[in-house]
Amino acid sequence: MAWNKKNLLCEVVQNYSHLSKHDFYRTIVNQQLVWLADQKGLYPLDPTLLPETFGHMHPDPYRDLAAYVRSRKGFHATSVLYAEFHWANYFRAVLPWPTHPREERFTEWCKIRPYSSECTENGITEAQWIENVLPTALQMAHSPQASQLPGYIGSAQ
Repeated sequence: MAWNKKNLLCEVVQNYSHLSKHDFYRTIVNQQLVWLADQKGLYPLDPTLLPETFGHMHPDPYRDLAAYVRSRKGFHATSVLYAEFHWANYFRAVLPWPTHPREERFTEWCKIRPYSSECTENGITEAQWIENVLPTALQMAHSPQASQLPGYIGSAQ
């Protein structure tokens, strides 16, 4: 399973370059133009802690899982902002990530970066984990428990 992480589609909805950094953050928070959660789903995140570039974002396998589920008709694309992040949090709550520091010296590191290679059970990669949990995630996407999520389809046909 390869996912192209080299391209990013985005839409400029407003140019706020004339604002101070403080006013910029206040504006995008008030207009809900930013997802203020980290890669572990913890929020609210202080917007000044957001990465400066997309290249500095931390990986979130649950967000990637949500993209795979959507691409396999697990839920509809929707205009709801951050729909895949909502789905990621849904999966995060019920599909455990195989965190298990392979060495004692990585215990604290794994609290900060649970998705790093030093922290997974048997050295499982994100791609392997997604491949393993994807069938379950697809079933979950069609379950009644997901009915409040954006793009929900309902029972698989």
